[in-house]
Parts: sequence; structure tokens; C-alpha cells
Amino acid sequence: MKKLTSLLLAAVIGLTLCAINVGAVPAEDLIDLYAQDIVFTNSLGFIDPVIYYQSYSRYPSEDWDSAPMVFVQTNDYDEGMYYFNFPAEGYYSPENVGYAYTYSFYISDAYLNGRTETLTHQMNDPLDLFLTGETDYNGYYKAIIRHIWSENLIVLDNTDNVLSDNIYICIRCIDPFTGDGSDIRAKTERFDFNDYGEGRYRFTAPNGTQSFYFTDGRKRTADMPFSGAEWLWLSGDRDDEGNYQVCTVNWGGGPDDPVYTMGPSDTIFDRFFEKYVSIYTYDVAPENVYWSDFFYLYDEPYEHRDQSGDADWVLIQAETFIAQDVIYEGIIGNRLVIRPTPSYPFESGYGIYDVKQDIFVSLPCNTESNYDGLTKALDEVVTGRLLGDLDGDDRITVVDATIAQRCEAKMRDYPEDDEMLYPYGKICYYSDFNRDGERSVLDATCIQRYLVGAAFPIG
Repeated sequence: MKKLTSLLLAAVIGLTLCAINVGAVPAEDLIDLYAQDIVFTNSLGFIDPVIYYQSYSRYPSEDWDSAPMVFVQTNDYDEGMYYFNFPAEGYYSPENVGYAYTYSFYISDAYLNGRTETLTHQMNDPLDLFLTGETDYNGYYKAIIRHIWSENLIVLDNTDNVLSDNIYICIRCIDPFTGDGSDIRAKTERFDFNDYGEGRYRFTAPNGTQSFYFTDGRKRTADMPFSGAEWLWLSGDRDDEGNYQVCTVNWGGGPDDPVYTMGPSDTIFDRFFEKYVSIYTYDVAPENVYWSDFFYLYDEPYEHRDQSGDADWVLIQAETFIAQDVIYEGIIGNRLVIRPTPSYPFESGYGIYDVKQDIFVSLPCNTESNYDGLTKALDEVVTGRLLGDLDGDDRITVVDATIAQRCEAKMRDYPEDDEMLYPYGKICYYSDFNRDGERSVLDATCIQRYLVGAAFPIG
């Protein structure tokens, strides 16, 4: 009797599973996840994930639209994968914002037992995100976001805006079947601005692309061979024919370039990888973790050596695909830095590796004065408006001190753009070198002390 009962129970379970599977997606109708706006890996086991969203034109309104996310499949870790596409009519690109925000959104458990932080999505910029369990100060789960790059994507940063806004790409293609050649000319899409306010353009090259160059009709770049996804910037140099040279951004060299081989110093980078990246890779083998999955820039632009010639600290610049829905503003060295979003793990995008203590320090920090030469190195490397630069040459020199003295003596006026449009704390003027909230002859004195390497009061 017990055996019969077990068989009947097994049959009922089998029929139930069959009924559940009736609604499964047929193999021929599988969704291309990476053609969707949002791909969400349910790494924390949200029950029936729901996405809440609103057009950026309404944000931050209390009214949020919502929709259940669409389940597609489970990954190798038995985590559900979902997707969602935003309504096309809600896209909004305010004229005063260079990068086109479109939607704000967050993802929640259907029973509101947990939710993500609020994030943003841009038109034609598909995102792949998952959660690690780390929360922000509101108790919302932080999301690890990766921009989904096409294998044939070409991105150009229009350095110093050398080319006009109407940038075309000219491509030489070879048909892989017939061997016939053809030339294609197409307009690129400006989809973002970089931290320097320079336009960022993209175009997905067709299969068979052999080489390409960019042009605005008057100026053009040199020919570039095509071997896969490229992220480029204009170097400012020209070849013998007068065409602008392009350089490749150090974003990892594409999907086949392992993380642990990148960076000018393997020793420091290995430590950096272990501390900040490995926590997001779980049990993935190092050879299967790729640089472009997390970072599009890692650099060590400056190394300081002590009097004995040994390295004592190294400046690090790191940019990641891990996004946060806030604007970063801070003073790094003597530069006021404003970024569209904080970076990870250094919010400002800059940090140092203390060689002697074997630690990483995010900048700015309260211990900057402990690192000899750090402030001047930051003033040379970091981008942003330089406090105390009164003659506009992007340097702090004795000329700036002289101008400050003459302005205070009423012998000349301060520059027209000296007053900040939006004050930073109590700092209202770019000439306020010592950051005490006033522009005075004391700023000239502090500039002079800075130039000779002497300490001066801040704030």
C-alpha cells in the first residue's frame, strides 16, 4: 500500500511538473538577453522581481510605473535571469545634460522584502546587473552593472573636440564569401560625454570590416585596421598626410584579455584585483575573469620615490562599469572635480597604493600631507578646474600669485568666471586657493608657499 501511494504521489508530481513546463519558452523562441535594455541576474533570490521606473523628466516624482520582469532562464549558478525593456515614449534628453539620461529605475522583490538602489538607464545602452548583498546607507542593495559591448563596437572620444559634432565613419569591407570589397560611409551616434566634456561617439561595424577612419568632412583621422571592439581617442598628433592619429583606450583589449595580465605594474594590480575585483567573481577561475567585465581603465600615472630611490607610493586611476545614481563632487589636490557618477573603488576615480604599508587609500583623504609630492602630482594628472589658476593656463605659477595680489590692490579685476556658479561648501571662488571662503591676499601668499613646497593653512 505504501508503495502504491508513493507511485501515485510521484505521478502527481510528474503531472504537475509537466503542467508547469507547458508555458516554458520553446528553444526556437529563446530571447537574446543582450538585445534587451536591462538584464537582471537574481543573485539574491528575489521572489518574482518587479521593476519600478519613471522617465527622467519626472524624476524624482513619488509616482513610479512598475512591471514584472520577464524570466528567461537560469545561469550556471541556478540564479534566475530576467529582462525588461523600457517604453520608447519615455526617453528624455534635457539639453543641458550632455549624457542622455532616460529612465530612473530600481528592482524589488514582489513582496517588497528588498530592493536595489535607484539606477539610471540611457537609450541604446543595454545593462547587465546583479547583486552581491552589499547595501547602501538606505539599506538598498548595491548593483554591479556592466555595459554590454558588441564585439564589433567602435567608440571614439573626440579629444579636444577636434572634429565637429557631425562625425562619420568610413569603412572598408571585404565580403567573407565572395572576397569583393566595398566602402561604407555612415554617421556615428554621440551617446555620451567623457569627464572632459568631450563627445563620445559609437558605431557597430559590419562583419567583414577591414579598416576605418573618422571624418567630419573637413578633417579626418588616419586609417585604422579593425580587429574587433575598439575604444579610441585622438592623440592630437598628425601623420605625414595631415590626418589625426588615434590611440586605443586601455580598457582591456577586448573580451579575450584576462584581468590579471593588465596594468603597468603586475604586483600592484594583482593586489588591486584581489582586494576589489575578486569579491565580485565568486568561484570563477582567474583565467575566466576578464578586464572588460569590470574596468575600462586602470593606470598608474605617477610613482613617487623616497630619498633612497625606493618607491613609497603610487598614484592609481581606476574607472569601472559599476554605476551609482549620484554625482560626485570633490577637491582632488587643488582641482575641483565633478563627475557624472562616482567610480569604484575610489569614488573620485583616484587613489594611491602605499608601498610601505601595503594598503590602498582612496582620494581625497585626510592623510594626503603624509605623502610627499602628492598634491603637485594630482594637480598635474587629475582633470578639473584648478583652484588658484587665475591666468587660465591650467597651471599654478608665480603669475597667479601676482594676479591675486594686484586684484586685492584694485590694480585689476578678478577673471569674469572666477565666481563659481554652484559653490562647493563655503568655497565660492576659483581664486580661493586656501579654501577659507574668501578671496584675499592670503591666497597669493599660500600660492607662493605651495610653489616652494612649504606648508600653508587650508580652510
